[in-house]
Amino acid sequence: MQYNRCRTTAPRLTCHLGILMRSHKAILLEATLLASQPEAIATFLKTQLVRHLETGDMDGELETALLGLNHRLVDLALASHTAFSTTARALFDRNDLALRVALFANQTQRSVFFGFRLDDLFDDGAEGLTRYLVMCSDEERDALFQNPTINDRFLSDFLSCGALWQAMSEDQRQQAVFSLAQNERMHTSYSSPFMDGQAEFDYERVFHEAWRLASKLPVTNTWASRLSSLYEHLPAEAMDLDDPLATAQRWEGNTWPYLSIRQSLARLALSTKDASLSTLLNHSDPAFRMAAYQFGNLSRDDLSAAFKRDGEDAFSAMVCNEHLWRDIEYRNALHDMAWCVISEQNDGSLDTANRFNAIRDRMASTHPEWFAEEQADTDPGSAPASKADIEAIGKQLEQPIDSVASMKQMIEEVHKQRGWLWWLSLGTLIGVFATRL
Repeated sequence: MQYNRCRTTAPRLTCHLGILMRSHKAILLEATLLASQPEAIATFLKTQLVRHLETGDMDGELETALLGLNHRLVDLALASHTAFSTTARALFDRNDLALRVALFANQTQRSVFFGFRLDDLFDDGAEGLTRYLVMCSDEERDALFQNPTINDRFLSDFLSCGALWQAMSEDQRQQAVFSLAQNERMHTSYSSPFMDGQAEFDYERVFHEAWRLASKLPVTNTWASRLSSLYEHLPAEAMDLDDPLATAQRWEGNTWPYLSIRQSLARLALSTKDASLSTLLNHSDPAFRMAAYQFGNLSRDDLSAAFKRDGEDAFSAMVCNEHLWRDIEYRNALHDMAWCVISEQNDGSLDTANRFNAIRDRMASTHPEWFAEEQADTDPGSAPASKADIEAIGKQLEQPIDSVASMKQMIEEVHKQRGWLWWLSLGTLIGVFATRL
């Protein structure tokens, strides 16, 4: 499915001695498929079609022959995988919801330079497409906007509040943005083995237009929810954008969608150099600080100061910061933060430790090179804290403490027994356990 890619409407022909003819392989493949069971045809279209398109064995005439079988399973497979406009139009004109959903979700052109154009489905082209997307079912729009191969220029025009955006109702726009938030294309930076400046520009412009929505949309709870979902995984890439931190101030509020939007815009500002790490770390807005904790290249002092100021919230952001997982000392610091949170909560919950372990396993699986230096260490003073360590320290903390000096003496004693608190300053520990005084 394509919006402006080359048309593939005619049978693939070869020229032999000046005579146009079909590939003999296409004729044999057609005969084989027509003699096959519908399940086998559907499997072929799903798993083998791209390869045969690339070799020229699959052509529009073969698909026309398969359409002639008039079998539901074959028709659904064709709608899901066809690369030919003639096939797509024939299926679309059957006015069948499932076939139309399959056509809008078709991703064949992701792998080959083929693909039918969406406006080929209508006699009046792009105008017909716009008109149809306004009156079609929610399921069809959802299939289109969740399609990772949706055309870049089509998407940029929509997100820049072009013709389709203007024609849609507010509910339809919000549904489309919500569908885009679930689209892998909106989570993935540009990557190609070929150098193509125009393709890269078109691809990245989509992100630019998506970020610009924060300065255009009305500030409502519904739009806050939709925009926060869109921005959660959106690459921090934009071209000549207005100050993201200034835009973030439009979305004031302490509920999650508003905080999330401001955090995302602060992440963008950090990436585009519109704001320094120091500015975000010391900002009065907790959403800006969380962006710095999760995406900034933090120092040991930054970790200590962050945990002292924002406690569990800081840990929740920093444990997702990939920069910190690259170094064993920082990983141990995150580990110990998790257990400090557990000790402070004192409610039996081990959620922070479980979250640390889950993220650690994922990071170790994704980036095993970061963990290569980790080996069993027999020195108990250098090992990360265990649950037993926390319980032992908890018993010590239950003892009466009548002054800061007493607290300092206790910390020094604990540090002799368990070296895992090396990274925390005395001030941080006093802040964490101040309620004991």
